[in-house]
Amino acid sequence: MLQKVIILFIILFFFNIQLLIFLGYKPLIANCYRCNQKLENGFLNGTSGQLECSRCCSSKIKINSLSIKLIHKFFNTHIDKIDTLFNLNQQSLNDIKKYFFHYILYHIQNMRKSKAYINYHKRT
Repeated sequence: MLQKVIILFIILFFFNIQLLIFLGYKPLIANCYRCNQKLENGFLNGTSGQLECSRCCSSKIKINSLSIKLIHKFFNTHIDKIDTLFNLNQQSLNDIKKYFFHYILYHIQNMRKSKAYINYHKRT
């Protein structure tokens, strides 16, 4: 049962990323938004809405290196392969979910007003 839930989240993340790319909001994942240093761990900057390194950002919203690698993997994976290529643990699942929630709220203005979106995030 847990594996099916994880696969559903993987599919949801995949479509979130594809929609963001289609709308022109592809997240910058590999490097710090401010200094362009390669990210090991990223921190979501509430001002820019992007991931930054620990030197450039003091945010408490941290995305670990495994989660960053998994998000990057979503960019380069065909939908036919998503159920076989991803091995998400609960921490990575929560990190990715948290990242996309804040990223979407920042970059898609009307989502801030959407009680349905905010309530959905609270339930999951």
